[in-house]
Amino acid sequence: MSITPALLKFYPAEMLKRQSVQASAVKKDVRAYLEDVFSNLSKEEFSTIFLETVGCLHEEPNYRIEHPLVLVHGEHDGTGNIKKGAQRWAAREPHCQYIVLPDAGHCANQDNPEFSNTILLNFCKEFSSNE
Repeated sequence: MSITPALLKFYPAEMLKRQSVQASAVKKDVRAYLEDVFSNLSKEEFSTIFLETVGCLHEEPNYRIEHPLVLVHGEHDGTGNIKKGAQRWAAREPHCQYIVLPDAGHCANQDNPEFSNTILLNFCKEFSSNE
């Protein structure tokens, strides 16, 4: 990831956005939505959002979340190392429910909203009944 800022400078804007759309969603309507949203961003804005999001990702080996946690990603998530990283993260968290959303990419809640909403509603019900 350290060379990503330099690579983004040389990456053609439309290619970057197009490849991001393809990697982020599996459903045609979600890809169309992403194309529309990304088209409203300049290359600089798109790159800033990407880099700031990536900058939030870091490992703290001894850190644990001491509250219930639901960790989800789409089964077809093709962005970065989300799948591999999520599996490692879930394995080390004592209170984690790890769920892979079927028929979904990186934008899993948009690719499969019914399944995603069911997971979140069930988690909220379970969490609120434990209080």
